[in-house]
Amino acid sequence: MKSAILCLLFLAGVATSAHSQATITLDSTTKYQTIEGWGHGGDLFSMLNSGGSNMGIYAALMDSMNLQTLDYLIDDLGLTGSRIWEVGPRIDGTGMDHGDCDSIDWSLFQAPSIDTTIGKYMVYFRNRINAKGYQTSFYSSPTYPTLATLLKPWVPNHPGERAQQIWADALWWKNTYGIDINYDVIDNEPGSPFTPQLLAEDIKALGPRLAKLGLATKTQIAECVAPQTDSSYITPVQSDIALGHNKII
Repeated sequence: MKSAILCLLFLAGVATSAHSQATITLDSTTKYQTIEGWGHGGDLFSMLNSGGSNMGIYAALMDSMNLQTLDYLIDDLGLTGSRIWEVGPRIDGTGMDHGDCDSIDWSLFQAPSIDTTIGKYMVYFRNRINAKGYQTSFYSSPTYPTLATLLKPWVPNHPGERAQQIWADALWWKNTYGIDINYDVIDNEPGSPFTPQLLAEDIKALGPRLAKLGLATKTQIAECVAPQTDSSYITPVQSDIALGHNKII
């Protein structure tokens, strides 16, 4: 009997609640914090559907689907950034500079054809984000073909060569699409031979070159999965005063 009474009281409460009204007042003057750089760690642009992009009517269909996907990511998820794969060094491992890491032979700079499509979508993404009053955050990480040369002896043994791969990539995106690569990584999830000291030397070689070229790119040290691993790369070089004069995240 007691359980039946409690059940009736509960149902009565539900009925009363169903007929009650709540008033919600929105205060448009209240500002909330926005997370800048909330993005996709695996490169959302290369994961868009590029199939049939050169097949007449299918091109328009794919384009429409991809733009709808980007709109969803921007408007519903609030993404403002993405990982961007590094492009540039020839896939056969040869250099781009004829022995001078401060110059570049653009005829030896190779950007896969898919990057032309990706660039278009990056511009669309950036313009939509900017229209909302926010800034995009793109970060560059090594990939093939840069991985084809990343461990060549002349790259880890000459910080200027690794620096060139990074600034050339950032400069290409800037000159070709007006896209700022906000920050880069020397190596993705670094391990041997990329010691903390080697990463530091690469950053010290890269920082002044980025500044000289007028690029907004900064460098992350280091791109690791776990904070503890990241700390193991930062701690040994945190007293390096020269790093303080370079562009570091």
